[in-house]
Order: sequence, then C-alpha cells, then structure tokens
Amino acid sequence: MNPNTLIHADIFFFITSIVTVVLGLVLVVVLYYAAKAAKSVSIIADRIEKESEKVAEDIDDLRERIKEEGAKVSGFTKWVGSFLLGQVVKKAKGSRRSARNADAE
Repeated sequence: MNPNTLIHADIFFFITSIVTVVLGLVLVVVLYYAAKAAKSVSIIADRIEKESEKVAEDIDDLRERIKEEGAKVSGFTKWVGSFLLGQVVKKAKGSRRSARNADAE
C-alpha cells in the first residue's frame, strides 16, 4: 500500500468526522428550536380552542336573548296592531252611527 493513499484516507475520515459532528450539533440546535416552536404552537392552539368555546357560548347566549327580545317585540307589535285595529274599528263604527243619525234627521 502506498503511504500517500493511507494519509489521504486518514484526512478524508478526519474531515468526515468533523462534518458529522458539526451537522449533528446543527441538527440538535434545529430540533431544540423546533420543539420550542411546537410548544408555542400548542399553547396558542389551546388558547384558541378555549376562546372559541367562549365565543360559542356567547353566541348561544346572544341567540337566546334575541329569541327573548323577539318574543317581546312580537308581543308588542301584536298589541300595537290590535290597538290600532281597534281604533280603526271604533272610528268606522262611529262614522256609521254619525251617518245613521244624519239620515234619521
């Protein structure tokens, strides 16, 4: 065997070992930050889930209030409608009586 070939092989393995260690360290750093980011995303997702449940509850409450207020408004409009209709009927009866009285005279 040629001694130069052996020296070249040793240099190759030395450089490969250094690159492997450096890449391993870079991979560890990347995984550390990826885990940190994943934890942050998980916390944010949990927070979004809790807040969305609160929003859903608020929407349900709002829906119930709208139904209650709608029933009140509906009752009020019925009352106003019947009152106005009663006034129209009274006027109509009153004008008939006036017409009858005028005809009778």
